[in-house]
Amino acid sequence: MPLHDWTRVETWAWHNFQLSWLCELGDRLNNGVLPKQYFAMKETLEFRPPTRFYEMKEPENPKSRPLAEAEPPQLPERFRPIRSSSEPQYAMRMITIRDSYHYGVCSAIYVPSRQDYRTSFRKRAIVESAIGALTRDLPVLLIDLHSDTRDSSDTIAESIWRELGHSAWDRSTDAPHALVSFDFDSTPQAYLEPIRPGEPLNDFPLFLGHGNFVLMPLEATYMATWSKMPEPIRELVEATP
Repeated sequence: MPLHDWTRVETWAWHNFQLSWLCELGDRLNNGVLPKQYFAMKETLEFRPPTRFYEMKEPENPKSRPLAEAEPPQLPERFRPIRSSSEPQYAMRMITIRDSYHYGVCSAIYVPSRQDYRTSFRKRAIVESAIGALTRDLPVLLIDLHSDTRDSSDTIAESIWRELGHSAWDRSTDAPHALVSFDFDSTPQAYLEPIRPGEPLNDFPLFLGHGNFVLMPLEATYMATWSKMPEPIRELVEATP
């Protein structure tokens, strides 16, 4: 089944597909793909950076909070707000692979969205989370269907690689997206497969540490998820030029 161009549709449409696809991937991993000593968990990555405000201890006898005034004060007309985008900030969903005996994380799977590229702190949060994993010898798989190698800015995978102190790899400008699997065997290693809309997704390695890996059933789970999409969403995605 050919990969759709998700960069051309509204964020909500991708968010709906992403949720279902991650559930399909997690279920498939837990039913015949992962060895018995591992299991997959669908999770949410916290994007927001910490406030780092000083936390004051609550008073022993706190005063009651006064009632709010009936009418709030009005701003003078010279203060005009700058309106932000009305698009909601969707949660970043991901999958972690955990040890069945101690429940510790063994590897992580990220599936970024267009919103993660448009909003710098979201992109930075994914990069920092992935670097945190890799510098603790935890492999990372990035399924990036929203990168664009024709853009001069770094993709999320390139940002991760640069932050680890390496030069970015040669880009394939005719294949804007990529599957990237990072492993850590004394030094970080990256396995890259450029992908483009209109072509099928190949199965791709997910490393589990200590030389172990499984092949992610990307094509089969993508097809299964697409077959369950509501007709209006399928029509919207397929009609987008």
